[in-house]
Amino acid sequence: TQPASAWAQESKQNSGRVKARAAASGRFPAGCAEKYVCALPHPRDGMRGGIVVSAAEREKTMLGKHKVTVMHNPVSNMKLTSGSCMDYSGLTKAGVNVSLGTDGCSSNNNLDMFEEMKFASLLQKHHTGKPKILTTKETFDMGTINGAKALKLNAGEIKIGKLADVLLIDLKRPEMSPGHNL
Repeated sequence: TQPASAWAQESKQNSGRVKARAAASGRFPAGCAEKYVCALPHPRDGMRGGIVVSAAEREKTMLGKHKVTVMHNPVSNMKLTSGSCMDYSGLTKAGVNVSLGTDGCSSNNNLDMFEEMKFASLLQKHHTGKPKILTTKETFDMGTINGAKALKLNAGEIKIGKLADVLLIDLKRPEMSPGHNL
């Protein structure tokens, strides 16, 4: 069974409108997901949270409690001027699996996961002012094993019994210089 998917709080503008409407009912987007999606008969299947750019602390806690996966699409978010930067460390500290995606060519201009990994790392550093946030390993995991977890695939790493997931890189190409932290 594939996990349920929902897109919530993709931009500051969207989040503001949704939160204004939700204020009367006391149910915010993640709270609605908890009530309607996370309560499905198969909670072990988890839930993909889609794109969550802006989430309150209580929502991050709820997403982590239900083992939700959030997809980070930094290039698309910048192109569409989502108005915010996903709180990577807040989501991961809450237990949320954060994967990486491109969000498609129409809102990104390409499907280059290496570019996405680079921008994910740089955007977090720029946004937080912390040069060591989102390490190379964490970034690579977002683009590989965390995505496999989101899709419930036995993949994402080179290991006996895993589906083939091999990446070949020509380290002599100019864009691979310098060869730090490989």
